[in-house]
Amino acid sequence: VGPRASGLATAAMASARGPGQAVFVYGSLMSPRVLRALLGAAAPTAETGTFRPAWVAGFRRRAIRGRVYPALERVPGPGHAGAGAAAAALPESLEPPRVPGVLLSGLSEDSLDKLDKFEDDDYERHVVPVYLGVPPAAASQEAAPAPHTDAFVYVWRESLRDLLAGEWSWADQFLPVEDTYVANCVRFAAAGYEWTFDIDDPRSRSASEASDESVAPTADSGPAAATASSSS
Repeated sequence: VGPRASGLATAAMASARGPGQAVFVYGSLMSPRVLRALLGAAAPTAETGTFRPAWVAGFRRRAIRGRVYPALERVPGPGHAGAGAAAAALPESLEPPRVPGVLLSGLSEDSLDKLDKFEDDDYERHVVPVYLGVPPAAASQEAAPAPHTDAFVYVWRESLRDLLAGEWSWADQFLPVEDTYVANCVRFAAAGYEWTFDIDDPRSRSASEASDESVAPTADSGPAAATASSSS
């Protein structure tokens, strides 16, 4: 069962369903290897312009106790998600937190359904403004707000806040286990996109067993590399 749709986003989602969907990702889905394991040849890539660095305002990326992937937690207050371009003009002391990630675009409805099943019921899919590029420095004064578009994002359910810990780090919490994680994503897809095991369980097939089914890491991981350097 995929994530429940936010009530505020239901109308926007209903009108936007169909080919060419966009999703902002901020955790394990920033890995091109994970995307290829889940979506196969339909996975967005930097080469096709469907895998681009981006960021959102008004959220924090939090670690989840016992998990290697993060949660996106909404931060209430001035410039919260939904404030749109106005967030970029806030004084530094009131600027909302910014989370870097990757904008996946050109997703088919089938690919979106697969991501829904992957995220499961711990997350809700919302529509939020997503800004292209990397987040500006907090003290920078931009002449104009960054270009933005509306996209889906998977937000951690409010009822599960007690599972959240500190800030999440791509380099410290995901990269060391990426091979096993990719192998588990291959296993998940092979099982018909049904969760029959714990993706964080180390007792999965080794990375070598999945090597023929997932893409090898490239020297240039595109926007994910830029994101990783600023995620901790």
